[in-house]
Amino acid sequence: MKPALVLALLVFPLFAIAQEDWTYINRDEKVNRFQVNSKGKFHVDGQEVTGFSLQQTGDKIAISPSSPGGKYAVLFAFGDQDSQCALLQYEKRAASPMNMEGTPMVWNSWSPEGPYLLLATYSDAGSSLYSISLSTFQPKKVVVSLHKEGEKTEIDTTTATWTAPDTFQMEATVHCNPAKPECTSQLEAKPLRIYKLTINAESLQVNTEEQDLQPEE
Repeated sequence: MKPALVLALLVFPLFAIAQEDWTYINRDEKVNRFQVNSKGKFHVDGQEVTGFSLQQTGDKIAISPSSPGGKYAVLFAFGDQDSQCALLQYEKRAASPMNMEGTPMVWNSWSPEGPYLLLATYSDAGSSLYSISLSTFQPKKVVVSLHKEGEKTEIDTTTATWTAPDTFQMEATVHCNPAKPECTSQLEAKPLRIYKLTINAESLQVNTEEQDLQPEE
């Protein structure tokens, strides 16, 4: 996973700030029930969490809002050579690493009634979406194949909506790929196509419906 430098809405940095209500803790700091000591060890309510700590180069941890029922949270570490992502189990005071391709976005979505978690990553080739069952803690990549050669797909995490315990909808846009010389930053910002996605979090089946592009003002 590669570090990145700037914030954006759809092309995300090292840990893009895409969602409010996350808690951020610096090394050697305590915030509410969370604490990171000078050695990078992470504590909840005064108890050390196993399976997750800041590496020597890390300087900050982000904690997501808790899952429905309060059993889980997502953990990200900032400043590490390799971006860390883990699922915190509050009752066990333990964290399970979650390995994904690309750089994680500071965004997540819990299914309100079902045991699923959505996470997303980004890379130069576009963004990717992952579904995690809370019974296995294993990220499964949702394959969204919308772009053609010379294009990239961007997933709009702000549009994620659960329509059933195991089903959600969101939008995705296709843009030109900046790896192509003719794809300027101005052209990259303009969507070529936009899709509504309906996805099953368990089977990973993706149904797509192309939407009308809004005319430019």
